[in-house]
Amino acid sequence: KNSGIQFNGFVTDITERKLSEAEIRKFKTIADNAGYGVAIASLDTKYIYTNESFARMHGRTPDWFLGKRVLTTLTRESRKKAVMAIRSLIETGYVQPMEFWYLHKDGHQFPGLMSPVLIPDAVGKPAFVAAVLVDISERKRAEEKLRDSEKKFRNLFKQSNDAIIVHTTDGRIIEA
Repeated sequence: KNSGIQFNGFVTDITERKLSEAEIRKFKTIADNAGYGVAIASLDTKYIYTNESFARMHGRTPDWFLGKRVLTTLTRESRKKAVMAIRSLIETGYVQPMEFWYLHKDGHQFPGLMSPVLIPDAVGKPAFVAAVLVDISERKRAEEKLRDSEKKFRNLFKQSNDAIIVHTTDGRIIEA
């Protein structure tokens, strides 16, 4: 017997959406737990994501960056270089990792090695800029100590009253 109740419906296959959500969760888990900074910005250079490490380098929280321009986290001296790098990345699709100086919330500056990449949309058109940031403060300090040490050696070498010869193991003189 027909009760007059009718049901109309439709079914949508959401397999692809579920796979996309799983990929996003994987990325977010990796990025959120990375020991280096990760940031994503729109093509108009506004932050849309930063991980905890990136925020910590700047003395901030990830939420502080949302909607702020990338250039606000750089020193004045690094901004022009960053603008040129972003333009080049968008035009050519690739930029070598570059050193920039960043601003910490407390006012000090720190050097970072930034490795940017383009994230395309579904049709391959550039949609976002993602980057990995490594704080290279320790490396810079080590380089400075090495330069100071080399300078001291050079001064001692040049001002010595003794004869000093630097040569290879086969006897070829490098410096005297």
